[in-house]
Amino acid sequence: MNERNLIANLIKSLVQKTLGENYSIEQCDVKKNNSQPHKALVICKNGDNMAPTIYIGGLIDEILIGERTMNYAVDAIIKTYHETLPKGFDISSLKDFNCVKDRIIFQIVNTSLNRELLEDSPSIPFLNLSVIFKVTLDSLYDGCYATMHIKSEHLELWGVTKDTVYKYAIKNTPRLFPAEIIQFADIFREDCMKQGVSLPAGEIKADMLPMYILSNKASRYGCSCINYKNVLADFAEELGDDIYIIPSSVHEAILLPVIEVCVGLSELKDMVYSVNRTVLDSEEFLSDNVYLYSRETKQITIAI
Repeated sequence: MNERNLIANLIKSLVQKTLGENYSIEQCDVKKNNSQPHKALVICKNGDNMAPTIYIGGLIDEILIGERTMNYAVDAIIKTYHETLPKGFDISSLKDFNCVKDRIIFQIVNTSLNRELLEDSPSIPFLNLSVIFKVTLDSLYDGCYATMHIKSEHLELWGVTKDTVYKYAIKNTPRLFPAEIIQFADIFREDCMKQGVSLPAGEIKADMLPMYILSNKASRYGCSCINYKNVLADFAEELGDDIYIIPSSVHEAILLPVIEVCVGLSELKDMVYSVNRTVLDSEEFLSDNVYLYSRETKQITIAI
């Protein structure tokens, strides 16, 4: 048994001892986005129909380098468990489609890296990506949301089709996670102010490629906003130009007015590939491609 597995099992035993016999705890490796494995504890109180998954990989890393103690990890996990339980939401209602239909949302993921997930989940192809579906359970701390991934078994339970789920997701997602587009220069200026650096706005804009960041207000899986109705259409009209779309992560996309791009598409794709391999966490990767939104056709295509 390697050191990480040993620590994970010790944490499980200590959490079990602290919570007592009224709780069942399972230690497992959970595959999240892009099939990235994460060590986790699944904690369920006897009689409950909700078992939150608490990811412990970060705590294990901190223990290994001596930054945290086992007692700290146990306290943090139990605190997270209590915070993660959705407040005011009846989990048993998940069996009733009428109770969940207004909470169904969609997210866009990389197809090839999530084949195992897609095998038993309803999904819809979106260019070379895939649209998957989740149910939002409750708003939690730090703007995060608890969600339940929708599998094929849920469609059978609810007696609905994938197209029905998609219809509600397309309507709900923009409502629950509104899109916002921010000019990169504004983000840069705000960061400078936080760091106490004063730069004239004109100087910033003159020296930077005009580009914009598209995400949702929760900054979680915000690249899905490229599939919101009229978001790109309205912005393209505002710019008076077509738009290159760079999925900088699953959480956001960079929008570039085509007329402002002064490098070739091959160079642009090389830049995207490099950033994806050197800056981005594997779990947040979405695509190495550059996409194009046409103002005339109102369609997204793969530019390169």
